[in-house]
Amino acid sequence: MRSAIPFILSLGSLAAAISITEPALNSTYAAGSTITVNWTTVDTDPTTFSLYLWNFVYWPPSYVPLALDIPTSDLSYPVQIPCDTDPEWGYQISGINGTNVYIIYAQSEKFFVSDAANATECVDTSVTAPGASATSTCPAASTVYVTVPTPTVALYETETASQARTQDVSVVTATTTVSVVGNAGGDGCPFA
Repeated sequence: MRSAIPFILSLGSLAAAISITEPALNSTYAAGSTITVNWTTVDTDPTTFSLYLWNFVYWPPSYVPLALDIPTSDLSYPVQIPCDTDPEWGYQISGINGTNVYIIYAQSEKFFVSDAANATECVDTSVTAPGASATSTCPAASTVYVTVPTPTVALYETETASQARTQDVSVVTATTTVSVVGNAGGDGCPFA
């Protein structure tokens, strides 16, 4: 039992990392509004990370870059909820490694996004790294499906005592559908 105590304590220190403390559980924010994301950190955390708006509760799942390469030591950062965000519950702010949405450092509690207060005047800000100039706005996240026909020819071979013969029996056209979810470029926008 004595040897298990240091092991359990070391597991606890592994779990302590970036922790997003705001937005809080079941908070409500209007699309287009600016919110402040707060977090805590430990000395073994990465020096920078990015913030994404994330919703995997409803189909199709979505993730949208809000801020890129923020210094972890800042402990808070203002971000805008995009104007075209669907009003629903289940959104989270995810702290990720740069633009790699598969390496998640932390996630906030789930919250609700409501309709924009004034949808006709709502304007999205650009997604940039701190200190960088705003040059472009990311388009709304989307999924692209590409269907490519792949013809296949089936050959039938017959052989008689006098001759061998090959016949084209049928042409089958199969299709392959590829779903492209995103390949973030240097600006953090999907499909850059």
